[in-house]
Amino acid sequence: MEPPGLGRLTALWLGTALAAAGVAAGITAVYIGMRDLMVESGGTCASGGPYEIANECSSGQIGLLFGGIVALLVFTALHAAMEHWADGPRIGWPAIVGVLFLALGWNFIDLGLDPPRDDGTSIGWLVSGVVFWLMAVGFLAPAAMRAAEWLRRGGEPEPVVFSQATVRAAAPVLGAQAPASAPAPVVPARLVMPPPGPDDPGSP
Repeated sequence: MEPPGLGRLTALWLGTALAAAGVAAGITAVYIGMRDLMVESGGTCASGGPYEIANECSSGQIGLLFGGIVALLVFTALHAAMEHWADGPRIGWPAIVGVLFLALGWNFIDLGLDPPRDDGTSIGWLVSGVVFWLMAVGFLAPAAMRAAEWLRRGGEPEPVVFSQATVRAAAPVLGAQAPASAPAPVVPARLVMPPPGPDDPGSP
């Protein structure tokens, strides 16, 4: 594989650094917004509508959660593009999702063991935290395997899955004679019909 030029290498470094910074900021925003929602509102809130709302969502919670999610989508896509351009190991988005689930799962487990309203252990939050960590392992394990395989190949691209076909069909050539070993088809000169039987319609 030909090494990238200075311009491409610089663009790869800058793009990857920007994507990593954006992903880190997005995960941090979602983590802080979720934690603030759990501490201040018990994990649920609402806004708008004609009814009186017990737990009103603050603008900070909405901005952190939705802004963080949008930033994660945008910068994860940028990181995937940089990986593809650099022929990297394609581990970006599984690793990012795994780290996000780890962070959010820690919120559930930490606040489940020490609830903000001093009402004992919250079993529901603990179960949610364990489920989030199991999902994190489900994303991080394949990412780690891909990274190990990429290192084993020395950074070379993945091998081609479908190689060139080895079986080829020979198309017949118009006007060419058949091989001598193949017998020529026998075509009857005329068609002779058998005499009608007694059960055939129209027989005397």
